[in-house]
Formats: sequence, C-alpha cells, structure tokens
Amino acid sequence: MDRSAFTNKLSHKFSGVTVENASLVEDALRAYQGVQFVQVKLQKSLIRLNYDVQLTNLDELMDLLAEFDVTKYQRSLWWKWRWRFAKLIEQNIKANAAHVPHCCGKAPSSARRR
Repeated sequence: MDRSAFTNKLSHKFSGVTVENASLVEDALRAYQGVQFVQVKLQKSLIRLNYDVQLTNLDELMDLLAEFDVTKYQRSLWWKWRWRFAKLIEQNIKANAAHVPHCCGKAPSSARRR
C-alpha cells in the first residue's frame, strides 16, 4: 500500500451494493487514480477505501459509483452525519496540502514595531 500524508480513509454504508456488482465496484475503484485500498463488505453494505486527496475526491468517486447504481445511504441521520464529516475531513486535508507554513520563531509582519 502506497501511503501519503494526504490520504483520507472512508468507511461508509452505500445503497445498491449487491452480489452481482460488488466485484465490479471493487475493481473499478481499485483502478481509479489515487485510490490505494478498497474493501467491499456485502453483509453490511459497507465500502472501505483509502484515497489520496491530491489525486481524487469524494465527488469523483461518487460519480464512478453512480455508474453501478451505487449511492450513499440516506435513510439514517447517523450516516448523513458521517458523510458530512467525511467531506469536512477531505476539505481539511486539501487545505493542509496547500498550506505554506511560516517561520514559527518570527513574529508576524503586522506585529513589528516601527
């Protein structure tokens, strides 16, 4: 497994995961750029995946899953909350990837005396 500092881990319940399309979904996700790990659990309709946020995002992965008629589970407030939390984590990872740190030992330029 190729690990990156910008890897997001997602474990979420999906609707439409069946015995017929589970292996197709797993193969399609594995072949997608940036996806590092995929596991489909049919009994619980869970898909676990690790992906690099710099190379892909959840919206692209959902478009890929929509081709197989797989959608995120919407019947429970818990899973809706988890989806929003996963999106927030993805945004934080993207922001950290673009962040340029300043020197910690130096005062900000607006605080300097003239």
